[in-house]
Amino acid sequence: MLYSVAGTNVYVIPGKMPYYQDMGPGASGENVKQLEDFLKDQGHFTGTPDSRFTSQTTLAIKKWQKATKQKPNGIIPLGRLVSIPSLPGQVDLDEAIKPGKTLAGGEDAVLAPSGDRSFTMSLTADQAALIPLDSAIEVQHEKLTWKAQIGQTSTDESNNVVHTLTAPNGEAVCGTECDQLPAGSNVTLRSKVTVVPETEGIGIPAAAVSTTPEGSAEVVTEDGTAPVEIVASGQGIVIVTGLKEGTNVQVLNARSEEQ
Repeated sequence: MLYSVAGTNVYVIPGKMPYYQDMGPGASGENVKQLEDFLKDQGHFTGTPDSRFTSQTTLAIKKWQKATKQKPNGIIPLGRLVSIPSLPGQVDLDEAIKPGKTLAGGEDAVLAPSGDRSFTMSLTADQAALIPLDSAIEVQHEKLTWKAQIGQTSTDESNNVVHTLTAPNGEAVCGTECDQLPAGSNVTLRSKVTVVPETEGIGIPAAAVSTTPEGSAEVVTEDGTAPVEIVASGQGIVIVTGLKEGTNVQVLNARSEEQ
């Protein structure tokens, strides 16, 4: 059940065709077939779903009505069914649909997402300058966390930098869990951007590293000059490969320091 108005229940079922007629004898069309598909999936319809409303359809409706504690008359009046492309899915009621509200008719009643979900991150120019395009991003919604990366970049009318995010495989960030998102057209989510990935290794003072004429990095140890490769740096410390743990390195031609 989606909602109830004056004791009358409205139900949501899967389908792309909106319901525009009573589901009863004389009805026909694609929405009859999708109703029969639903009833068959629920174990109430035994025939082959098609666009014709038959006695089998009536019997299946009665079985469904009994199962949902409705009056089993075999007819579903217009307005009792709402279709969305797939279930489970996120469906919300519009703000106009609340107890005590007076409706004039024609209001949007049910909101459900349609089409593909897109994820964007809007930043000022200064903020964008701090985020490399290959940064690892995590998008969070309640207890769900999705990995993301920057796909395309553009600028909006306020000169903000807008990054369009994708999953690492290039698909939608929410993957197979997009139905867990709220149904609103715009949803604000929390995101975490890892500018410098967590790195493990041998840490030495940045002042211990010098650059050769060829552009490679090296340090001076007790055994002489040793080439190293810098894999990360920050706060005066560099993480390098090419050294054994416990090696003494020389800092600015001063005394040796043990790392």
